[in-house]
Amino acid sequence: MTGGGAEGFCLLQTKGAVVKSVMGVSPSVLDEGQQMASQVPQLFQLNPLNSVHIPTLPRLSGADGTIEQAVVYGAVFCLALLVLLVLAVRSRESDSLPAKSSAWSMWDLAGMCCFRTYGGFFVTAWLPYLIAEEGAQMWGSSQAAFMACCKLILGLSVLTGPLFGALNDRTRSSFGRRRVWFVGGAFAIVVGVALTALASLFKAPAVFFLGVLVWTVGESASDSTSEAIVPDLVPRDDYDRVGAIRSMFYLLGGIVAYASIIFCSYYLRLPFYWLYGAFLGTLVFTVPVVVQYAAPTEAERDALEREAPQQETRLGSILWDAYIKPVAGADCKEFRTVLLSSTLFCAGASSILFILLVTRDVTRPGDERAIQLHFALACLAFFVCAALGSVLSAYVAEPAQRRTLLVGISVLYGVTELFMPMVAFAPYPQLSLYVVACVKGVMFGSIMALFSPLVWDTLPLKFRTPDETGHDHVADTMALASLFRSLGAGLGNAFFGFILQFSLASDLSEPALDGEVVHYPLQGYFALFATSAVTVWIGAWILYDKELTKLDVFDLAP
Repeated sequence: MTGGGAEGFCLLQTKGAVVKSVMGVSPSVLDEGQQMASQVPQLFQLNPLNSVHIPTLPRLSGADGTIEQAVVYGAVFCLALLVLLVLAVRSRESDSLPAKSSAWSMWDLAGMCCFRTYGGFFVTAWLPYLIAEEGAQMWGSSQAAFMACCKLILGLSVLTGPLFGALNDRTRSSFGRRRVWFVGGAFAIVVGVALTALASLFKAPAVFFLGVLVWTVGESASDSTSEAIVPDLVPRDDYDRVGAIRSMFYLLGGIVAYASIIFCSYYLRLPFYWLYGAFLGTLVFTVPVVVQYAAPTEAERDALEREAPQQETRLGSILWDAYIKPVAGADCKEFRTVLLSSTLFCAGASSILFILLVTRDVTRPGDERAIQLHFALACLAFFVCAALGSVLSAYVAEPAQRRTLLVGISVLYGVTELFMPMVAFAPYPQLSLYVVACVKGVMFGSIMALFSPLVWDTLPLKFRTPDETGHDHVADTMALASLFRSLGAGLGNAFFGFILQFSLASDLSEPALDGEVVHYPLQGYFALFATSAVTVWIGAWILYDKELTKLDVFDLAP
Protein backbone atom coordinates (compact mmCIF):
# COMPACT_ATOMS: atom_id res chain seq x y z
CA MET A 1 0.00 0.00 0.00
CA THR A 2 3.26 2.10 -0.31
CA GLY A 3 2.48 5.75 -1.45
CA GLY A 4 -1.20 5.28 -2.10
CA GLY A 5 -2.45 7.58 0.64
CA ALA A 6 -1.55 10.98 -0.77
CA GLU A 7 -2.77 11.16 -4.34
CA GLY A 8 -5.30 13.83 -3.35
CA PHE A 9 -2.65 16.49 -3.95
CA CYS A 10 -2.53 15.42 -7.60
CA LEU A 11 -5.78 17.32 -8.10
CA LEU A 12 -5.44 20.91 -9.20
CA GLN A 13 -7.65 22.85 -6.80
CA THR A 14 -8.87 26.32 -7.66
CA LYS A 15 -11.80 28.26 -6.21
CA GLY A 16 -14.22 26.44 -8.44
CA ALA A 17 -12.42 23.90 -10.56
CA VAL A 18 -10.38 20.73 -10.40
CA VAL A 19 -8.67 19.24 -13.43
CA LYS A 20 -7.93 15.56 -13.19
CA SER A 21 -6.40 12.95 -15.44
CA VAL A 22 -7.68 9.64 -16.67
CA MET A 23 -6.61 8.37 -13.26
CA GLY A 24 -8.97 10.77 -11.54
CA VAL A 25 -11.74 11.60 -14.01
CA SER A 26 -13.79 9.12 -15.94
CA PRO A 27 -15.92 9.92 -18.98
CA SER A 28 -18.92 10.08 -16.64
CA VAL A 29 -17.76 13.45 -15.27
CA LEU A 30 -16.05 15.07 -18.25
CA ASP A 31 -17.32 18.31 -19.76
CA GLU A 32 -19.80 18.04 -22.60
CA GLY A 33 -20.23 21.74 -23.15
CA GLN A 34 -21.70 24.60 -21.18
CA GLN A 35 -25.10 22.95 -20.70
CA MET A 36 -23.64 19.79 -19.20
CA ALA A 37 -21.16 21.75 -17.09
CA SER A 38 -23.96 23.67 -15.43
CA GLN A 39 -25.37 20.41 -14.12
CA VAL A 40 -22.11 19.25 -12.56
CA PRO A 41 -20.93 20.55 -9.17
CA GLN A 42 -18.41 23.34 -9.59
CA LEU A 43 -15.66 21.25 -8.05
CA PHE A 44 -15.64 19.01 -11.12
CA GLN A 45 -16.17 21.56 -13.90
CA LEU A 46 -13.51 21.63 -16.55
CA ASN A 47 -12.60 24.62 -18.62
CA PRO A 48 -15.79 25.52 -20.61
CA LEU A 49 -13.58 26.68 -23.47
CA ASN A 50 -12.45 23.10 -24.16
CA SER A 51 -13.47 22.17 -27.67
CA VAL A 52 -13.03 18.44 -27.21
CA HIS A 53 -16.36 16.66 -27.07
CA ILE A 54 -16.23 13.38 -25.15
CA PRO A 55 -19.53 11.51 -24.91
CA THR A 56 -20.72 10.67 -21.41
CA LEU A 57 -22.13 7.27 -20.64
CA PRO A 58 -25.12 7.27 -18.31
CA ARG A 59 -24.49 5.88 -14.84
CA LEU A 60 -25.60 2.31 -14.57
CA SER A 61 -28.64 2.02 -12.35
CA GLY A 62 -29.27 -0.80 -9.97
CA ALA A 63 -33.02 -0.36 -10.08
CA ASP A 64 -33.59 -3.72 -11.74
CA GLY A 65 -31.12 -5.42 -9.43
CA THR A 66 -28.88 -6.59 -12.26
CA ILE A 67 -25.69 -4.91 -11.10
CA GLU A 68 -26.33 -5.68 -7.43
CA GLN A 69 -26.79 -9.35 -8.27
CA ALA A 70 -23.62 -9.35 -10.35
CA VAL A 71 -21.62 -7.86 -7.47
CA VAL A 72 -23.03 -10.31 -4.90
CA TYR A 73 -22.66 -13.33 -7.16
CA GLY A 74 -19.16 -12.26 -8.15
CA ALA A 75 -18.05 -11.87 -4.52
CA VAL A 76 -19.59 -15.20 -3.48
CA PHE A 77 -18.05 -16.92 -6.49
CA CYS A 78 -14.66 -15.39 -5.69
CA LEU A 79 -14.85 -16.52 -2.06
CA ALA A 80 -15.90 -20.04 -3.05
CA LEU A 81 -13.18 -20.23 -5.70
CA LEU A 82 -10.54 -19.07 -3.24
CA VAL A 83 -11.64 -21.69 -0.72
CA LEU A 84 -11.51 -24.45 -3.32
CA LEU A 85 -8.12 -23.35 -4.63
CA VAL A 86 -6.67 -23.09 -1.13
CA LEU A 87 -7.96 -26.56 -0.24
CA ALA A 88 -6.65 -27.96 -3.51
CA VAL A 89 -3.20 -26.51 -2.86
CA ARG A 90 -3.13 -27.85 0.69
CA SER A 91 -4.22 -31.34 -0.35
CA ARG A 92 -1.32 -31.65 -2.80
CA GLU A 93 1.47 -30.30 -0.61
CA SER A 94 4.04 -32.11 1.50
CA ASP A 95 3.82 -32.10 5.26
CA SER A 96 6.00 -29.04 5.70
CA LEU A 97 8.45 -26.66 4.04
CA PRO A 98 12.14 -26.51 4.93
CA ALA A 99 13.08 -23.54 7.09
CA LYS A 100 15.71 -22.42 4.58
CA SER A 101 16.38 -23.90 1.18
CA SER A 102 18.84 -23.08 -1.55
CA ALA A 103 16.91 -25.29 -3.96
CA TRP A 104 14.20 -22.76 -4.75
CA SER A 105 13.72 -22.33 -8.48
CA MET A 106 12.89 -19.05 -10.17
CA TRP A 107 9.26 -20.19 -10.33
CA ASP A 108 9.25 -20.81 -6.58
CA LEU A 109 10.62 -17.35 -5.85
CA ALA A 110 8.06 -15.84 -8.21
CA GLY A 111 5.29 -17.72 -6.40
CA MET A 112 6.38 -16.29 -3.06
CA CYS A 113 6.28 -12.74 -4.41
CA CYS A 114 3.32 -12.76 -6.80
CA PHE A 115 0.94 -11.13 -4.29
CA ARG A 116 2.93 -7.94 -4.85
CA THR A 117 1.09 -7.69 -8.17
CA TYR A 118 -2.10 -7.00 -6.24
CA GLY A 119 -0.25 -4.38 -4.16
CA GLY A 120 0.95 -2.51 -7.24
CA PHE A 121 -2.49 -2.69 -8.82
CA PHE A 122 -4.13 -1.38 -5.64
CA VAL A 123 -1.77 1.56 -5.13
CA THR A 124 -2.12 2.63 -8.76
CA ALA A 125 -5.86 2.22 -9.22
CA TRP A 126 -7.56 2.54 -5.84
CA LEU A 127 -7.13 6.10 -4.56
CA PRO A 128 -6.05 7.91 -7.75
CA TYR A 129 -8.95 6.52 -9.78
CA LEU A 130 -11.60 4.48 -7.95
CA ILE A 131 -11.95 6.61 -4.83
CA ALA A 132 -11.91 9.83 -6.88
CA GLU A 133 -14.78 8.44 -8.97
CA GLU A 134 -16.74 7.29 -5.94
CA GLY A 135 -16.29 10.66 -4.27
CA ALA A 136 -17.60 12.43 -7.36
CA GLN A 137 -20.62 10.16 -7.44
CA MET A 138 -21.52 10.05 -3.74
CA TRP A 139 -20.54 13.41 -2.26
CA GLY A 140 -20.43 15.63 -5.35
CA SER A 141 -18.83 18.95 -4.46
CA SER A 142 -17.44 17.42 -1.24
CA GLN A 143 -15.33 14.94 -3.17
CA ALA A 144 -12.12 16.10 -1.51
CA ALA A 145 -13.61 15.37 1.92
CA PHE A 146 -14.72 11.93 0.72
CA MET A 147 -11.20 11.11 -0.49
CA ALA A 148 -9.74 12.42 2.76
CA CYS A 149 -11.98 10.05 4.74
CA CYS A 150 -10.85 7.11 2.61
CA LYS A 151 -7.19 8.14 3.01
CA LEU A 152 -7.67 8.37 6.77
CA ILE A 153 -9.10 4.84 6.88
CA LEU A 154 -6.26 3.59 4.70
CA GLY A 155 -3.68 5.27 6.93
CA LEU A 156 -5.16 3.78 10.09
CA SER A 157 -5.21 0.36 8.46
CA VAL A 158 -1.54 0.67 7.49
CA LEU A 159 -0.74 1.43 11.13
CA THR A 160 -2.20 -1.95 12.11
CA GLY A 161 0.38 -3.79 9.97
CA PRO A 162 2.99 -4.28 12.72
CA LEU A 163 0.26 -5.42 15.13
CA PHE A 164 -0.87 -8.08 12.66
CA GLY A 165 2.78 -9.02 12.22
CA ALA A 166 3.22 -9.57 15.97
CA LEU A 167 0.05 -11.66 16.12
CA ASN A 168 1.19 -13.57 13.04
CA ASP A 169 4.48 -14.52 14.70
CA ARG A 170 2.67 -15.66 17.85
CA THR A 171 0.07 -17.81 16.08
CA ARG A 172 0.32 -21.59 16.27
CA SER A 173 -1.75 -23.67 13.91
CA SER A 174 -1.38 -26.91 11.99
CA PHE A 175 -2.76 -24.97 9.02
CA GLY A 176 0.26 -22.68 9.28
CA ARG A 177 0.57 -19.38 11.15
CA ARG A 178 1.34 -17.50 7.95
CA ARG A 179 -1.62 -19.05 6.16
CA VAL A 180 -4.10 -18.16 8.89
CA TRP A 181 -3.48 -14.45 8.52
CA PHE A 182 -2.92 -14.45 4.78
CA VAL A 183 -6.09 -16.37 3.88
CA GLY A 184 -8.14 -14.55 6.52
CA GLY A 185 -6.96 -11.22 5.15
CA ALA A 186 -7.77 -12.28 1.59
CA PHE A 187 -11.32 -13.21 2.58
CA ALA A 188 -11.68 -9.84 4.33
CA ILE A 189 -10.54 -8.10 1.13
CA VAL A 190 -13.23 -9.90 -0.88
CA VAL A 191 -15.92 -8.94 1.65
CA GLY A 192 -14.68 -5.35 1.66
CA VAL A 193 -14.72 -5.15 -2.14
CA ALA A 194 -18.30 -6.45 -2.22
CA LEU A 195 -19.44 -4.00 0.48
CA THR A 196 -17.90 -0.98 -1.24
CA ALA A 197 -19.33 -1.97 -4.63
CA LEU A 198 -22.85 -2.42 -3.25
CA ALA A 199 -22.60 0.78 -1.20
CA SER A 200 -21.59 2.61 -4.37
CA LEU A 201 -24.60 1.35 -6.27
CA PHE A 202 -26.99 2.38 -3.49
CA LYS A 203 -25.06 5.56 -2.64
CA ALA A 204 -24.57 4.60 1.00
CA PRO A 205 -21.39 6.40 2.19
CA ALA A 206 -21.43 4.91 5.71
CA VAL A 207 -21.53 1.36 4.32
CA PHE A 208 -18.86 2.33 1.79
CA PHE A 209 -16.49 3.51 4.54
CA LEU A 210 -17.17 0.29 6.45
CA GLY A 211 -16.29 -1.68 3.32
CA VAL A 212 -13.08 0.33 2.89
CA LEU A 213 -12.16 -0.43 6.51
CA VAL A 214 -12.72 -4.18 6.07
CA TRP A 215 -10.88 -4.09 2.74
CA THR A 216 -7.76 -2.26 3.93
CA VAL A 217 -7.53 -4.08 7.28
CA GLY A 218 -7.67 -7.33 5.31
CA GLU A 219 -4.75 -6.10 3.22
CA SER A 220 -2.71 -5.37 6.33
CA ALA A 221 -3.40 -8.88 7.63
CA SER A 222 -2.38 -10.48 4.33
CA ASP A 223 0.71 -8.29 4.03
CA SER A 224 1.91 -9.49 7.43
CA THR A 225 2.46 -12.87 5.76
CA SER A 226 3.56 -11.75 2.29
CA GLU A 227 6.30 -9.57 3.82
CA ALA A 228 7.57 -12.42 6.04
CA ILE A 229 7.70 -15.32 3.57
CA VAL A 230 11.03 -14.38 1.99
CA PRO A 231 12.98 -14.00 5.27
CA ASP A 232 11.33 -17.23 6.45
CA LEU A 233 12.28 -19.41 3.50
CA VAL A 234 14.97 -17.84 1.32
CA PRO A 235 18.70 -17.94 2.15
CA ARG A 236 20.76 -14.78 1.87
CA ASP A 237 22.43 -15.91 -1.33
CA ASP A 238 19.10 -15.52 -3.15
CA TYR A 239 18.14 -12.13 -1.70
CA ASP A 240 19.17 -10.21 -4.82
CA ARG A 241 17.16 -12.45 -7.12
CA VAL A 242 14.04 -12.40 -5.01
CA GLY A 243 14.34 -8.65 -4.40
CA ALA A 244 14.29 -8.06 -8.16
CA ILE A 245 11.32 -10.41 -8.56
CA ARG A 246 9.32 -8.65 -5.82
CA SER A 247 9.90 -5.26 -7.39
CA MET A 248 9.03 -6.57 -10.84
CA PHE A 249 5.70 -7.99 -9.67
CA TYR A 250 4.82 -4.76 -7.87
CA LEU A 251 5.60 -2.68 -10.93
CA LEU A 252 3.76 -5.17 -13.13
CA GLY A 253 0.65 -4.51 -11.06
CA GLY A 254 1.00 -0.79 -11.78
CA ILE A 255 1.50 -1.42 -15.48
CA VAL A 256 -1.61 -3.60 -15.65
CA ALA A 257 -3.62 -0.99 -13.74
CA TYR A 258 -2.65 1.89 -16.04
CA ALA A 259 -3.16 -0.17 -19.18
CA SER A 260 -6.55 -1.44 -17.96
CA ILE A 261 -7.79 2.01 -17.05
CA ILE A 262 -6.69 3.46 -20.39
CA PHE A 263 -8.36 0.65 -22.30
CA CYS A 264 -11.55 0.22 -20.25
CA SER A 265 -12.26 3.82 -19.26
CA TYR A 266 -10.50 5.90 -21.90
CA TYR A 267 -11.33 3.88 -25.02
CA LEU A 268 -14.26 1.60 -24.11
CA ARG A 269 -15.75 4.24 -21.78
CA LEU A 270 -16.96 1.62 -19.33
CA PRO A 271 -18.32 2.77 -15.96
CA PHE A 272 -15.73 2.35 -13.25
CA TYR A 273 -17.51 -0.65 -11.68
CA TRP A 274 -15.34 -2.95 -13.79
CA LEU A 275 -12.48 -2.15 -11.42
CA TYR A 276 -14.10 -4.06 -8.54
CA GLY A 277 -14.03 -7.19 -10.67
CA ALA A 278 -10.40 -6.51 -11.53
CA PHE A 279 -9.45 -6.43 -7.84
CA LEU A 280 -11.20 -9.75 -7.24
CA GLY A 281 -9.58 -11.29 -10.29
CA THR A 282 -6.12 -10.26 -9.10
CA LEU A 283 -6.78 -12.00 -5.79
CA VAL A 284 -7.96 -15.21 -7.45
CA PHE A 285 -4.78 -15.44 -9.51
CA THR A 286 -2.29 -14.67 -6.71
CA VAL A 287 -3.66 -15.85 -3.34
CA PRO A 288 -3.66 -19.64 -4.01
CA VAL A 289 -0.06 -19.46 -5.25
CA VAL A 290 1.19 -17.71 -2.11
CA VAL A 291 -0.78 -20.11 0.11
CA GLN A 292 1.42 -22.93 -1.15
CA TYR A 293 4.52 -21.20 0.24
CA ALA A 294 2.85 -20.11 3.49
CA ALA A 295 2.72 -23.72 4.70
CA PRO A 296 4.19 -24.51 8.12
CA THR A 297 7.97 -24.87 8.08
CA GLU A 298 9.78 -27.80 9.66
CA ALA A 299 10.66 -25.62 12.63
CA GLU A 300 7.01 -24.64 13.05
CA ARG A 301 5.91 -28.29 12.93
CA ASP A 302 8.53 -29.23 15.50
CA ALA A 303 7.37 -26.47 17.82
CA LEU A 304 3.79 -27.73 17.59
CA GLU A 305 4.82 -31.33 18.29
CA ARG A 306 6.92 -30.59 21.35
CA GLU A 307 4.30 -28.23 22.79
CA ALA A 308 6.52 -25.21 23.29
CA PRO A 309 5.79 -22.95 26.28
CA GLN A 310 2.70 -20.80 26.06
CA GLN A 311 3.29 -17.38 24.60
CA GLU A 312 2.76 -14.22 26.56
CA THR A 313 -0.47 -12.58 25.50
CA ARG A 314 -0.39 -9.27 27.37
CA LEU A 315 -1.36 -6.37 25.13
CA GLY A 316 1.63 -4.31 26.22
CA SER A 317 4.03 -7.08 25.23
CA ILE A 318 2.38 -7.48 21.83
CA LEU A 319 2.52 -3.74 21.13
CA TRP A 320 6.17 -3.62 22.21
CA ASP A 321 7.02 -6.47 19.84
CA ALA A 322 5.06 -4.82 17.03
CA TYR A 323 6.24 -1.20 17.15
CA ILE A 324 9.31 -0.82 19.40
CA LYS A 325 11.33 -4.02 19.63
CA PRO A 326 12.26 -4.21 15.89
CA VAL A 327 14.16 -0.90 16.16
CA ALA A 328 15.34 -1.12 19.77
CA GLY A 329 18.74 -2.21 20.94
CA ALA A 330 22.34 -1.87 19.83
CA ASP A 331 22.12 -4.83 17.46
CA CYS A 332 19.38 -3.06 15.46
CA LYS A 333 21.46 -0.03 14.47
CA GLU A 334 22.18 -1.23 10.95
CA PHE A 335 18.53 -2.17 10.44
CA ARG A 336 17.39 1.26 11.68
CA THR A 337 19.79 2.98 9.29
CA VAL A 338 18.38 1.09 6.31
CA LEU A 339 14.80 1.81 7.43
CA LEU A 340 15.49 5.55 7.74
CA SER A 341 17.19 5.65 4.36
CA SER A 342 14.33 3.77 2.65
CA THR A 343 11.80 6.09 4.32
CA LEU A 344 13.55 9.17 2.96
CA PHE A 345 13.85 7.66 -0.49
CA CYS A 346 10.13 6.85 -0.57
CA ALA A 347 9.39 10.40 0.55
CA GLY A 348 11.55 11.89 -2.21
CA ALA A 349 10.36 9.45 -4.89
CA SER A 350 6.71 10.26 -4.14
CA SER A 351 7.16 13.31 -6.38
CA ILE A 352 6.47 11.00 -9.32
CA LEU A 353 2.81 11.13 -8.31
CA PHE A 354 2.76 14.72 -9.57
CA ILE A 355 3.53 13.73 -13.13
CA LEU A 356 -0.07 14.59 -14.07
CA LEU A 357 0.43 18.21 -13.10
CA VAL A 358 3.85 18.26 -14.77
CA THR A 359 2.20 17.08 -17.99
CA ARG A 360 -0.47 19.75 -17.80
CA ASP A 361 1.50 22.72 -16.46
CA VAL A 362 5.07 22.14 -17.69
CA THR A 363 4.85 20.35 -21.05
CA ARG A 364 1.31 21.58 -21.95
CA PRO A 365 0.52 19.10 -24.74
CA GLY A 366 -2.85 20.63 -25.60
CA ASP A 367 -6.44 20.10 -24.56
CA GLU A 368 -7.70 17.96 -21.70
CA ARG A 369 -7.89 14.79 -23.76
CA ALA A 370 -4.26 15.17 -24.86
CA ILE A 371 -3.19 15.80 -21.27
CA GLN A 372 -4.90 12.59 -20.15
CA LEU A 373 -3.31 10.52 -22.88
CA HIS A 374 0.24 11.85 -22.47
CA PHE A 375 0.04 11.54 -18.69
CA ALA A 376 -1.01 7.91 -18.89
CA LEU A 377 1.65 7.10 -21.48
CA ALA A 378 4.37 8.77 -19.40
CA CYS A 379 3.31 6.71 -16.37
CA LEU A 380 3.34 3.53 -18.42
CA ALA A 381 6.82 4.34 -19.71
CA PHE A 382 7.99 4.93 -16.13
CA PHE A 383 6.58 1.62 -14.85
CA VAL A 384 7.81 -0.45 -17.79
CA CYS A 385 11.35 0.93 -17.43
CA ALA A 386 11.18 0.45 -13.67
CA ALA A 387 10.35 -3.21 -14.18
CA LEU A 388 13.32 -3.47 -16.54
CA GLY A 389 15.57 -1.81 -13.96
CA SER A 390 14.48 -4.21 -11.23
CA VAL A 391 15.39 -7.18 -13.44
CA LEU A 392 18.78 -5.73 -14.39
CA SER A 393 19.70 -5.09 -10.77
CA ALA A 394 19.50 -8.81 -9.99
CA TYR A 395 22.33 -9.51 -12.44
CA VAL A 396 24.45 -6.43 -11.75
CA ALA A 397 24.52 -6.28 -7.96
CA GLU A 398 26.83 -8.38 -5.82
CA PRO A 399 25.91 -8.65 -2.13
CA ALA A 400 29.16 -6.97 -1.09
CA GLN A 401 28.57 -4.06 -3.47
CA ARG A 402 24.82 -3.70 -2.89
CA ARG A 403 25.02 -0.72 -0.55
CA THR A 404 27.54 1.19 -2.67
CA LEU A 405 25.54 0.62 -5.84
CA LEU A 406 22.34 1.68 -4.09
CA VAL A 407 23.92 4.92 -2.89
CA GLY A 408 25.27 5.72 -6.37
CA ILE A 409 21.94 5.10 -8.13
CA SER A 410 20.10 7.14 -5.48
CA VAL A 411 22.39 10.11 -6.10
CA LEU A 412 21.72 9.87 -9.85
CA TYR A 413 18.00 9.51 -9.22
CA GLY A 414 18.09 12.78 -7.29
CA VAL A 415 19.72 14.42 -10.30
CA THR A 416 16.89 13.22 -12.57
CA GLU A 417 14.42 14.93 -10.23
CA LEU A 418 15.94 18.27 -11.24
CA PHE A 419 15.33 17.49 -14.92
CA MET A 420 11.56 17.16 -14.47
CA PRO A 421 10.75 20.91 -14.53
CA MET A 422 13.60 21.62 -16.95
CA VAL A 423 11.76 19.82 -19.77
CA ALA A 424 9.78 23.05 -20.16
CA PHE A 425 12.84 24.57 -21.89
CA ALA A 426 13.44 21.64 -24.25
CA PRO A 427 12.54 21.96 -27.97
CA TYR A 428 10.12 19.04 -27.57
CA PRO A 429 8.91 19.16 -23.95
CA GLN A 430 6.61 16.13 -24.08
CA LEU A 431 9.21 13.91 -25.73
CA SER A 432 11.74 15.10 -23.15
CA LEU A 433 9.32 14.14 -20.37
CA TYR A 434 9.07 10.63 -21.80
CA VAL A 435 12.87 10.33 -21.83
CA VAL A 436 13.21 11.58 -18.26
CA ALA A 437 10.40 9.26 -17.13
CA CYS A 438 12.16 6.27 -18.70
CA VAL A 439 15.51 7.12 -17.09
CA LYS A 440 13.86 7.70 -13.72
CA GLY A 441 11.95 4.44 -14.11
CA VAL A 442 15.08 2.34 -14.64
CA MET A 443 16.70 3.88 -11.55
CA PHE A 444 13.53 3.63 -9.46
CA GLY A 445 13.13 -0.06 -10.23
CA SER A 446 16.79 -0.74 -9.45
CA ILE A 447 16.57 1.07 -6.11
CA MET A 448 13.42 -0.82 -5.12
CA ALA A 449 15.04 -4.13 -6.04
CA LEU A 450 18.20 -3.30 -4.06
CA PHE A 451 16.48 -2.02 -0.94
CA SER A 452 14.50 -5.22 -0.29
CA PRO A 453 17.52 -7.54 0.05
CA LEU A 454 19.34 -4.88 2.08
CA VAL A 455 16.46 -4.80 4.58
CA TRP A 456 16.43 -8.61 4.80
CA ASP A 457 20.21 -8.71 5.12
CA THR A 458 20.26 -6.29 8.07
CA LEU A 459 17.40 -8.02 9.88
CA PRO A 460 18.95 -8.86 13.28
CA LEU A 461 19.52 -12.53 14.00
CA LYS A 462 17.52 -12.36 17.22
CA PHE A 463 14.36 -11.74 15.20
CA ARG A 464 14.95 -14.77 12.99
CA THR A 465 15.36 -17.27 15.81
CA PRO A 466 12.61 -18.30 18.27
CA ASP A 467 12.76 -16.66 21.68
CA GLU A 468 11.99 -18.23 25.06
CA THR A 469 8.28 -18.33 24.22
CA GLY A 470 8.93 -20.30 21.02
CA HIS A 471 8.20 -17.68 18.35
CA ASP A 472 10.32 -15.41 16.16
CA HIS A 473 9.71 -11.80 15.18
CA VAL A 474 10.07 -11.82 11.41
CA ALA A 475 6.53 -10.79 10.47
CA ASP A 476 6.25 -7.86 12.89
CA THR A 477 9.72 -6.57 11.94
CA MET A 478 8.99 -6.67 8.20
CA ALA A 479 5.55 -5.13 8.76
CA LEU A 480 7.21 -2.23 10.59
CA ALA A 481 9.60 -1.79 7.66
CA SER A 482 6.60 -1.60 5.33
CA LEU A 483 4.98 0.96 7.63
CA PHE A 484 8.10 3.15 7.47
CA ARG A 485 8.01 3.12 3.66
CA SER A 486 4.32 4.02 3.55
CA LEU A 487 4.86 6.78 6.09
CA GLY A 488 7.65 8.26 4.00
CA ALA A 489 5.63 8.21 0.79
CA GLY A 490 2.57 9.73 2.44
CA LEU A 491 4.39 12.53 4.24
CA GLY A 492 6.50 13.31 1.19
CA ASN A 493 3.52 13.57 -1.11
CA ALA A 494 1.64 15.79 1.35
CA PHE A 495 4.64 18.09 1.85
CA PHE A 496 5.24 18.43 -1.90
CA GLY A 497 1.57 19.26 -2.38
CA PHE A 498 1.84 22.09 0.12
CA ILE A 499 4.91 23.41 -1.72
CA LEU A 500 2.93 23.61 -4.96
CA GLN A 501 -0.06 25.19 -3.25
CA PHE A 502 2.13 27.81 -1.58
CA SER A 503 3.76 28.66 -4.91
CA LEU A 504 0.31 29.11 -6.44
CA ALA A 505 -0.87 31.40 -3.65
CA SER A 506 2.24 33.58 -3.93
CA ASP A 507 2.05 33.70 -7.73
CA LEU A 508 -1.60 34.76 -8.15
CA SER A 509 -1.95 38.51 -8.48
CA GLU A 510 -5.75 38.27 -8.44
CA PRO A 511 -8.27 35.58 -7.46
CA ALA A 512 -9.19 32.98 -10.05
CA LEU A 513 -12.63 33.10 -11.59
CA ASP A 514 -15.04 30.23 -11.10
CA GLY A 515 -14.41 27.59 -13.72
CA GLU A 516 -11.04 29.06 -14.67
CA VAL A 517 -8.13 26.64 -14.85
CA VAL A 518 -5.16 28.00 -12.93
CA HIS A 519 -1.75 26.44 -13.63
CA TYR A 520 0.87 26.09 -10.97
CA PRO A 521 3.90 28.32 -11.70
CA LEU A 522 7.10 26.77 -13.02
CA GLN A 523 9.07 27.96 -9.99
CA GLY A 524 6.75 25.86 -7.83
CA TYR A 525 7.80 22.75 -9.73
CA PHE A 526 11.47 23.67 -9.40
CA ALA A 527 10.97 24.00 -5.64
CA LEU A 528 9.08 20.69 -5.47
CA PHE A 529 11.60 18.60 -7.38
CA ALA A 530 14.61 20.29 -5.76
CA THR A 531 13.19 19.37 -2.36
CA SER A 532 12.58 15.85 -3.62
CA ALA A 533 16.19 15.56 -4.85
CA VAL A 534 17.60 16.79 -1.53
CA THR A 535 15.43 14.30 0.36
CA VAL A 536 16.72 11.41 -1.76
CA TRP A 537 20.32 12.60 -1.35
CA ILE A 538 19.95 12.75 2.44
CA GLY A 539 18.69 9.18 2.41
CA ALA A 540 21.70 8.14 0.31
CA TRP A 541 24.09 9.96 2.64
CA ILE A 542 22.62 8.21 5.68
CA LEU A 543 23.14 4.88 3.96
CA TYR A 544 26.68 5.79 2.91
CA ASP A 545 27.92 7.27 6.20
CA LYS A 546 28.50 4.18 8.31
CA GLU A 547 29.42 6.34 11.30
CA LEU A 548 25.70 6.97 11.77
CA THR A 549 25.21 3.33 12.69
CA LYS A 550 27.28 3.94 15.82
CA LEU A 551 24.77 6.40 17.27
CA ASP A 552 23.09 5.23 20.48
CA VAL A 553 20.07 7.51 20.40
CA PHE A 554 17.74 4.62 19.52
CA ASP A 555 18.99 2.12 22.08
CA LEU A 556 15.58 1.63 23.68
CA ALA A 557 15.85 -1.98 24.77
CA PRO A 558 15.30 -2.41 28.50
